[in-house]
Amino acid sequence: MRIPNHSVNYQAGLLRLGALFAAGALLAACAGPGAAPEAQNTTIYFVRHGEPNFKDSERPLLPEGHARAQRWVAYFKDVPVTHVYATHTDRTRDTVLPLATARGMKVVQFPPVGSELGGKIVVNSTSGSVATKPMVTALRALPPGSTAVVAGNSGNLYPIMAGLGVKSSTACTAERTDCLPCVTRKCFDGKRFDQVWKVVIERDGKVTLSRTSY
Repeated sequence: MRIPNHSVNYQAGLLRLGALFAAGALLAACAGPGAAPEAQNTTIYFVRHGEPNFKDSERPLLPEGHARAQRWVAYFKDVPVTHVYATHTDRTRDTVLPLATARGMKVVQFPPVGSELGGKIVVNSTSGSVATKPMVTALRALPPGSTAVVAGNSGNLYPIMAGLGVKSSTACTAERTDCLPCVTRKCFDGKRFDQVWKVVIERDGKVTLSRTSY
């Protein structure tokens, strides 16, 4: 009968364990000192409200706008969304409502409809500019690792992103996807409703922007 050589097996196990530790040390070195995991970044996706009825003072979504709202559900199906936000208008809320409903979540609006700002009650028809500061404050308060989807308006999307630290430059042409051409609605393409802006805020404060369409 053959007697197993436990000494040889033990030494082989040590060699394998040492190799694993060495590989782990190499990966850590490649990551660099103090490297933060990507999961701790805060990711925010911005979309504009769907196509509205501009002939109606309340600007409700047209059937095309509601159809686009449903398409956002498919677009974000593989995204681990933790928060769904909208500005105070009905059209922004309704744009991300199907997404929130599909996730068992609620759409939180900033500023809340019915709240008071500057001595005036916020209603659906209140200027979109009032949403900039409250939305920036809410997004900056997100816990690290959060992933939010925000529906905004042509007059506040650029200002909100700029408030988060996204760079803007007059040299940023329409073809560029990594910067803002301005921080007002003056350079916003009001004819488009299909764009998605992705803002990533890293733990060290670095902010990056990318843009696509759907």
